[in-house]
Amino acid sequence: PPGGAGGAGGGVVDSPQREVSQAVMQQTAANLLDLDLGPPSAVAPAMDPHGSGGGDLLGGGLLSGTSDVMGGGGPSSTSSGGGDLFGSGGMGSPAAPALPELLRSDAGNGLTVRGDFVRFPSAPSGIGFKMELANSAGAPLSSFAMQFNKNIFGLKPAGPIEVGQLAPGQSDATVVPLTFQAAHRSPPEPTPNTVIKIALKDNRGSIHFFEQTVRFELLFSSDGKMEGKAYLSQWGTLQSSEVQAQIQVGRANVDAIEGRLNSEHVFTVARRQVANPEAKDVCYMSAKVAGAVDVLLEVAFLTASGVCVVSVRTKASPFAGLACDAMKRLISSA
Repeated sequence: PPGGAGGAGGGVVDSPQREVSQAVMQQTAANLLDLDLGPPSAVAPAMDPHGSGGGDLLGGGLLSGTSDVMGGGGPSSTSSGGGDLFGSGGMGSPAAPALPELLRSDAGNGLTVRGDFVRFPSAPSGIGFKMELANSAGAPLSSFAMQFNKNIFGLKPAGPIEVGQLAPGQSDATVVPLTFQAAHRSPPEPTPNTVIKIALKDNRGSIHFFEQTVRFELLFSSDGKMEGKAYLSQWGTLQSSEVQAQIQVGRANVDAIEGRLNSEHVFTVARRQVANPEAKDVCYMSAKVAGAVDVLLEVAFLTASGVCVVSVRTKASPFAGLACDAMKRLISSA
């Protein structure tokens, strides 16, 4: 790093990731995320896809239809609003990719759900859940409400599903804003699970269960840029948490990759050209996960070999591998 902080900048390191005990990793992440590592009973139960866990998951008034945040749907529009929402625009605009199907019609008794996590700047977390609901049942569907199971990020809906009554054969789409809430976090694990379990209720009283993976890069918040001195100070103390990844990039356009990373809230702290022992272009970068966990990165582009070496350090050790995987996706798609 700038000013002499070490790391992987000197070359490619093939040594395996250092082992850190589960207890240490849990306590480290807990301290940083202000989690309560209480008895196992404090952890939200896993959802039963057959409905046996719905009472606990959907507590707080949702089952009785009195939830103040996740209660019945929004405006009573019954038009198919997917076109404008998904940015298909007018003639000549490229069609948006289809959302993955999360709940089939047969499993949902005539309700089909497609959805994915997306960036949504107006949400408290900067993340939204984009979803499309389609009714192939024989009667109107309405009063949609949704909850997430507890998860390591504390991610949960921050508003209602703005979809009104759907007549048979109709569909509509919306983006539900999400927030981070400490009380909704589950204790950390050595390998955090990025799958979010979701429950959806409709006017029939039916509760449907499905899940979707949140891409770790979506959790990088807009306040993740660190000052150089803070970066140097933290980098030197986090050596034991370092995780590395190598990415074949060929003759990379480093400026373009750096710009893409910045747009995804992976911010440049400094950038240096290094000649010895091997010519490389090194970006020292920072990000913040869920508005709480600092992630420090060294991204070195080795000119001769066409390899990018990403080194990640963070106090929340379980997040280091997830950050590496996110960087692979972002750099490979830049």
